[in-house]
Amino acid sequence: MVALLAGLSSGLAAAADSTAAPAEVAESTFTLGGYVRSWASVNLQDQPETKGNDQYKLSTLRASVLLDADWKPTSSLRFKAIARLDREYMTDYLKSLEAPPSDKPAGSTAVVFSTNGGGNVGGLRKFYDNSELREWWGEADLSDRVKLKVGRQQIVWGETDFFRALDVVHGFNYTWRSFLEVENEELRKPLVMARAMIQVPEAKGSLDVFVRPGWDRDSDIGNTYDLAGGRWASQPTRGASFLYATSYNYRSEGANRKDATGGVRWQGIAGPVNYSLALLSTFNNDPVTNPCGATLAALYGGAAIPAGQASTYKTFKQAPKACGFAGAGPFGNPLEFGDWIFPKTSILGITASGFSPALNSVVSTEIAFQKDRSFNYGVDGGKYGPNITPGAFGIIQKNVLTMMFRVDHNVDLTNIIGTSRPSFGSIQFFNTQILDYKASDEIVQLAYWNRTRAKNSALLTGILAMNYSNDRINPSIAAGWDVSYGGGFLIPAVEWVLGDKWRLKAELDLFYSSGNEKKRYLNPATFQLEEQGRGAGLLGYFSGANQALLRLTRQF
Repeated sequence: MVALLAGLSSGLAAAADSTAAPAEVAESTFTLGGYVRSWASVNLQDQPETKGNDQYKLSTLRASVLLDADWKPTSSLRFKAIARLDREYMTDYLKSLEAPPSDKPAGSTAVVFSTNGGGNVGGLRKFYDNSELREWWGEADLSDRVKLKVGRQQIVWGETDFFRALDVVHGFNYTWRSFLEVENEELRKPLVMARAMIQVPEAKGSLDVFVRPGWDRDSDIGNTYDLAGGRWASQPTRGASFLYATSYNYRSEGANRKDATGGVRWQGIAGPVNYSLALLSTFNNDPVTNPCGATLAALYGGAAIPAGQASTYKTFKQAPKACGFAGAGPFGNPLEFGDWIFPKTSILGITASGFSPALNSVVSTEIAFQKDRSFNYGVDGGKYGPNITPGAFGIIQKNVLTMMFRVDHNVDLTNIIGTSRPSFGSIQFFNTQILDYKASDEIVQLAYWNRTRAKNSALLTGILAMNYSNDRINPSIAAGWDVSYGGGFLIPAVEWVLGDKWRLKAELDLFYSSGNEKKRYLNPATFQLEEQGRGAGLLGYFSGANQALLRLTRQF
């Protein structure tokens, strides 16, 4: 890495049109820090997918150790490595999720779709336990204007929080904690990249350029959701693994993780406004399913197709890697529904923020145009014909406009509820609009669910963070409302600062569903179409997932 930094230094230094940084004689420094952290959570609701009553059962017992090493041989050269070890205890609740809800679904001679038994999935600990060198990079000041950073790292662009428009350089791991962990750097997947940051004071700005050469692991690409039937699987599929009959494909044409990606961003100041312009080439953050048409057509069982309809399946640019009956399927035959892939996409975005005297608040906005965002389409019995797996007729690409508006305000509650200082309040409105939307396209919100997307998908979120006892007791409350599909969430929490090293956090994660249109879905535990499940969109998928959580951290 040192050789690479040195080799690139001359060209970038010349491009910066600046005087080289003077030689440094500062003494070398090395620091090592990190934390030991544990989580424990309890279900606040019964899970209807399991045989017993799961209310008040321990759903999480997890521990992590993180080491953060920093070596600075000179003031202009820095190296960092971050390693983390994660381990989970298999609680009785997790064991119940691994037990097949139905040993022999209708017409079957095999145990299918169980979290532990299907498709060599290997059980939930395969997804929860982890040990990795998360980040390793070197950073050099090549001149007084140019900084180069090479290695496995994180790049955060954009203004969003819960929901992201421009913070899409990386995927996130949502398997073990969904989107609820406050420190998003713990969920973000680092990537191997080369990044140059060039200061241009004459224009009151800076240029940020990165290239990702495609040297990452397969699993580093895109968002990873709980498809294995764990505690954060979409209701009503907890305890049932989609990975029994589907698999990830990171080599598909148009979705090959070896393809290089990159981006460029300009950040500047115009009067009282901080702004940025960014152009990104990246992968679809969310996976979409590339169907095995022949398999799905055969599974339909040859039932009569209504007059005027034709059951049509369409693969993406390349057929799935393992189509046909290729594993121990529900009818005693091998089975593959298709691949999960992350097609490439391009994003052009702008951000702006500044203080508004009229509102006495900081106002922020983010607007991102995404070209060729990928969705699944087709509902059962709709335009494309009958299908036992709704949303799996194929992949359709649409241009999308994502907008965020946020107001941050210091709320003085000291004389009302006795806080130590003014509290931080924030309200954010987030909307995703499909520009060339046609209802007849039957774009679904999630593959294998029968709920379609609207042209606009809007969310409203807010947070209030308070402080007591000179910041030693810090309660907060976060809330969200799905404006388009109904439902919401409420997350009250309090963190205690126990000296310099210890932190204890208590949290409730509460989800509310509304607009519960009963939609047909394929129950992967029984392989039957059932009139159950939630039709409320995003928040409906969290139905039944209410929990109480404790998190204890020892920093060092």
